[in-house]
Amino acid sequence: MDATTPPTAESAPATSLASVEQSSPQGGPWTVVDAEVTSAAQLESLDAVPPSLRSFLASRLGEDEMTGCITESIRLRGVHPDGVAFGAEDSTCGDGQSLWGIDDGQWQYVLQFADPQPCYTFERLDIPAGVPGLRCTEDGKGVDY
Repeated sequence: MDATTPPTAESAPATSLASVEQSSPQGGPWTVVDAEVTSAAQLESLDAVPPSLRSFLASRLGEDEMTGCITESIRLRGVHPDGVAFGAEDSTCGDGQSLWGIDDGQWQYVLQFADPQPCYTFERLDIPAGVPGLRCTEDGKGVDY
């Protein structure tokens, strides 16, 4: 996958998780989570994380039957009340940063990337500014988004 394209259906398997209602954008600040997890039990202890996101991320841990890749850990940096989260996945097939969001009643990947992204990429995807730990490029320089 190139660094600017959203993940394909093959990289994000279908899920049987409960439907999630997506509320209208509320704005407001991001909640810093900054936790690395390797199990569903660790995710359950993250009170600042919506239960639906905890379930989605738990489903990502372990082996993906379609690809054979094993997601060994997820580092969740922050969540936003508009139904967006940012973090990283460490996998036997490669590591990368991820933006997750609610679409069609499910948490899904908004964007996975390994290389620095231009700030306009996040703006175009309507990612609220102020993401904990997310940096992007603007005028050839690295800046906080």
